Amino acid sequence: MKDREETRMPETAAEPVTAAAESETAEEPAKAAESVAAAEPAMETEPVSAAITVRMTRSALFDFYLYHAYSKFSGFLTNILGLAVFFLGVFSYASGKISASGCAVFVIASIGFLGFTPLQLRRKADREMRGGRAGSGPIEMIFTDGRGIDVEQGGERTFYSWENVRRASVTPKTIAVYVNEEEALIIPKQDFGDKFVLCYQIIAKNLSASRFTGR
Repeated sequence: MKDREETRMPETAAEPVTAAAESETAEEPAKAAESVAAAEPAMETEPVSAAITVRMTRSALFDFYLYHAYSKFSGFLTNILGLAVFFLGVFSYASGKISASGCAVFVIASIGFLGFTPLQLRRKADREMRGGRAGSGPIEMIFTDGRGIDVEQGGERTFYSWENVRRASVTPKTIAVYVNEEEALIIPKQDFGDKFVLCYQIIAKNLSASRFTGR
């Protein structure tokens, strides 16, 4: 018998997966994520802003006029002069240098000094409310961090940048933002509503401590 020759199939060696191939496979998702992130536009953060409607009142306007007048040296000097006249009359009467009628003249003069400015400012507030800008209807204001204040009244729009704002002051009833030495945006505190803190923070952030008094 002839020996049977056994036919053997050649064995195929399995190709090992190299470490380099594994590394490339693992990096593919990361590269894809980076590509997507690079393709997406950067999100810009909107500046913080607050919109309010100002409805001026005679009381708030008079409050601002008083603050504006007495914050100046001339207003302070008028008060000092009025008080000086009053005390001079009282002391002169107490020391017997003048009669009661003479003391009354001093008292009336001091009242005139002290009362003239408030009376004049009250009339000024009345005139402004009747025919000035303050009485011409509501004013829309938008305070924007880093930009300034947009003002609109009766279809007319004005923009004041924080760089051009001279200063801001807090009075008992208002916050006044001076856009020049004699002109100010006067906002009654009640008109800020629930946005008072936000508007206050925007003003304080964009004006230095020397430009924001009364805070």
